[in-house]
Amino acid sequence: MGKKLRVKDTRVKAINTLSAFLISLLFFISTSIIILSYTVLSPRHIIIVLGKRDFYKNSYYELCEQLELIAEPAGIDPDVLIQTTDSDKLKKDIDNYIAASFKQSVFSLDTDRIEAEYFNALSAYAKNQGYTVDGELAENLRNIANAVAEKYLQHVRLPLIDIVGALSASFKKYLAVVLIFSLVLIFTLTCCVFIINHWRHRAMRVFIQSIISSGIMLSALPAFVLILGKYKHINILSGGLYLFVLGYIESILKLFICSGILALLLGVLLMLTAYRKMYRRALSH
Repeated sequence: MGKKLRVKDTRVKAINTLSAFLISLLFFISTSIIILSYTVLSPRHIIIVLGKRDFYKNSYYELCEQLELIAEPAGIDPDVLIQTTDSDKLKKDIDNYIAASFKQSVFSLDTDRIEAEYFNALSAYAKNQGYTVDGELAENLRNIANAVAEKYLQHVRLPLIDIVGALSASFKKYLAVVLIFSLVLIFTLTCCVFIINHWRHRAMRVFIQSIISSGIMLSALPAFVLILGKYKHINILSGGLYLFVLGYIESILKLFICSGILALLLGVLLMLTAYRKMYRRALSH
């Protein structure tokens, strides 16, 4: 009889160990999917990071610098082009491009209208200088306006955003299925652990171990990457884009770390409350 109890106890311990590992792994997967869904796969998160990192302001200043390089060799006052460039409109166009990339819809920017605005500003400037805007001069001004419109479009189309948007559209549905499947398995395994363990505090201990283990998995590696800071050496020429990429990476790492810390705190809280209460109840019997 004693031997059978020992064998049964050994099996229960083995099941508990395996269940603790699986629950922690599934909890890690579920939390990772939620974080990625609201960061990497979310246009809203990208826009938030752009705002926090002053990307729009930096992008506007970089565009103005490039407009100066276009205007000065042509003998044109750079303020003519800069004053025609609306920073709020640039921000709106960037946001629209991001939204279109994630919706997998065609992004349409009225470059003809933008070119016409710059051409009209250049024509007005030329007339104020006493020139008649026709023939070769008109053609030159149109070429300048076209070059400026191209620069404007380059600042609106953020690198790799269309690729990230395509990945989001492709994987978001699959990730949702994996998330639901993982949550169902967590619930099922947790119920099984509480069913097979006669003493409830042992089942609770398995669950707490799973939460703490997942917390360590969620926070350890991101904390190491954040502290090491190797990602800061990424080679990006644009200052605004560099700050955005850094902020984007750091925001994701910090979310993983915060999620891990919350899981650890939850595990400790359950240990000090539910587990202790169940353990004392078991001793009283």
